[in-house]
Amino acid sequence: MRYVFSFFIFLLAAACHSAEPDGSVNVVARSGAIRLGSSPLAVPLTSVASPAKLDLTRKTLLVFKGMYAAEQPGITYRIYLGTGSPVPQDARHFAGTINFFSAVPLPGATPKTDQPVELDVTALAAMLLNGKLSVLLVPEGVPGTSATPEIKSIDLIVQ
Repeated sequence: MRYVFSFFIFLLAAACHSAEPDGSVNVVARSGAIRLGSSPLAVPLTSVASPAKLDLTRKTLLVFKGMYAAEQPGITYRIYLGTGSPVPQDARHFAGTINFFSAVPLPGATPKTDQPVELDVTALAAMLLNGKLSVLLVPEGVPGTSATPEIKSIDLIVQ
């Protein structure tokens, strides 16, 4: 019974995440705290929709949600998208850069972790058909020791 319940929860979660109200489809996702540091970090993504049924000519976004840092890290992160391990750090797999400049709360203010950061990865969409995707986050420098940059979730969405 426990296994049936777990499987039901998995199916329910996949159904909730695979279709957006605007008709876009969430293809892969990763949720849970992703803590960044001074070393490259590979984050495997989990499929929530079948890539074979997608129109890969449509706009495809890599969406980072819940970005937060206790203090300014003072650096940016290069993002690479690919299959296999490790994801190559080359122009063919480069998705863009992210930063935490707006993710640090001002003194006395509530952190705004609800503003997603989107990277247009339409040119990389063909990789969806080649296996399990991973996102590689590469720091461009060493973040401040008290910064503790974190991302709550990463989604790949076909609009």
